Amino acid sequence: MMDKLKCFWSKTNRWHRVIALFVLVELKVLPGGQLGFQCNDPALSHPFTGDTISWKWLMGITLLLPLVIVIYSHEKNDSNKKNALCWYKEYVYGVLINLTVIQTLKLIVGSPRPHFFDTCQPEEAITCVGSEYISSYTCTKAYWLSQSDKSFPSGHTSLGLHAALFIAYYLHRRGASVGRGAVGVAQIVCVLSAVWCGLSRVQDRRHHWWDVLAGAIIAAPILLYTQHQLHESSSLSEIPQSYRRQASSGMIALFVLVELKVLPGGQLGFQCNDPALSHPFTGDTISWKWLMGITLLLPLVIMLIVERQCNGREKNDLNKKNALCWYKEYVYGVLINLTVIQTLKLIVGSPRPHFFDTCQPEEAITCVGSEYISSYTCTKAYWLSQSDKSFPSGHTSLGLHAALFIAIKSLCKDFSCTNIRNEVRQETKPLDNNCHS
Repeated sequence: MMDKLKCFWSKTNRWHRVIALFVLVELKVLPGGQLGFQCNDPALSHPFTGDTISWKWLMGITLLLPLVIVIYSHEKNDSNKKNALCWYKEYVYGVLINLTVIQTLKLIVGSPRPHFFDTCQPEEAITCVGSEYISSYTCTKAYWLSQSDKSFPSGHTSLGLHAALFIAYYLHRRGASVGRGAVGVAQIVCVLSAVWCGLSRVQDRRHHWWDVLAGAIIAAPILLYTQHQLHESSSLSEIPQSYRRQASSGMIALFVLVELKVLPGGQLGFQCNDPALSHPFTGDTISWKWLMGITLLLPLVIMLIVERQCNGREKNDLNKKNALCWYKEYVYGVLINLTVIQTLKLIVGSPRPHFFDTCQPEEAITCVGSEYISSYTCTKAYWLSQSDKSFPSGHTSLGLHAALFIAIKSLCKDFSCTNIRNEVRQETKPLDNNCHS
């Protein structure tokens, strides 16, 4: 029996295996899970209002837009067409993996959606009282029998980000003929559209915020796999210096716009007497000033020490040049990190755990029961711009950014910044036309 299975497996390729798994998941041949619910849970009591971006629109854009861009940005000859189709083939395979992972997790986890009570209308919700937890239930609406418990993770977010980052990366590698200015604009539009897609899922009450975050995280390793299959190399060609300078200027400009609140911001509401927002404000164990000081200064000190150990004391000028080169790249990464974090804080507007203590909104005084307040005004001046900046955590992101960078740099080995400079000066090399089966 095992010999027959091995023989059958050897006659299949990666496409057959992923498609087979996807079909098994969609037919529900594999056993699924089902998380229960708490009676009258406000997080599951939102009305169903439809989708800002429908599933059909998402799949149409995800599959067709990259194909149009890939074909348009290649010169019209047989070799380039073949290369373009190679890129697209790998992209579609990545989309297939993404879909399979998302649908598998939805089936296994079985997490109720925010509009669970409205659309599922479980029989058990009628008789349960207080904060009773119901571990098993049955939906009374036929269509929602297989949809009400598929909240985690967000497929819209994962596929939208997958498409956007692939297009952005593809244009960086192959879009020189289109023009750098147009490429930069297209990349920003794609990424912002993907972010908007994810945020719309929360606004539509189709997903919880952690579903959207999980969907974004799932897309990242799949894109790395796609890149690996395309390049068969452990290192990427670096961005030309002139393009990097333009990108740096654009990133600084975006950061300034976000900090000045020129861009429109969002504001998630709150539920009256929500215990998750009722914690007292006790200050910061690590202040923002300490965080920025450590994030910016500690890596520089460690880089100078590591370069000295790597190259020897006699190469002081080379050591300083390498350290400063590494540090420049590191600071650029910190700038990107800060910009993304502050942009998300501005767009999402999520209340902090000490929201009631520090914001003290006027609307919280008069609201009763489990009433949901969608718009509010803080009465404490300082917290007017701080109480709704909980998501995501800048401290965590910057701290992890610095720690992982230091860990990688401390390995020393062959990470010489002179090699980085040489790679930066090289033009982007064309990819091999051979596609993987």
